[in-house]
Amino acid sequence: MRGSLYLVGVWVMTNALVWGCLSLLVLIAFYTDHTRMIIPNRLTITMAMTGLGLHAIMSGPDGIARSFIGLFGSLAALLVIYLCRGVEAGDVKLFVALGAIGGLEVSLSVLVCSLVIAAAMGIFVLVARRVRDGGRDQSGRRVQFPFMYAVLPGFILTWVMMEVPPL
Repeated sequence: MRGSLYLVGVWVMTNALVWGCLSLLVLIAFYTDHTRMIIPNRLTITMAMTGLGLHAIMSGPDGIARSFIGLFGSLAALLVIYLCRGVEAGDVKLFVALGAIGGLEVSLSVLVCSLVIAAAMGIFVLVARRVRDGGRDQSGRRVQFPFMYAVLPGFILTWVMMEVPPL
């Protein structure tokens, strides 16, 4: 009995550290992207290394493997979107760090939620422009906003889906 309680305690602590690091990363990235339109390399590199170290300490070789799978899987997914000019390089690095800390499942879940939210935001902006401009065609103007405006709610939605127990 005592051993199983210890394992539950370790799992809860590890889970809290992972979600704490993820929250810190997303909040700082949101702030810097909102105020300066940049996600600093120092932030993403530091947090990616933190994720690798955290998983190495907590889970050993399996944790390192999970962290690297999240890191490179996130890089592959975001690189495709980046090459299509859907996101900027800072967003790619952010998701690499998310993958290193939370693993591929968390990173891809945040990505999918963020893309859906960004699409809804883009549609809203297009409709608002159409209404504001009286229905005149304004083609040639790109709808652009910091992707972090969609990543923050996508991260919160992911956390709720993965961690909040159903009622």
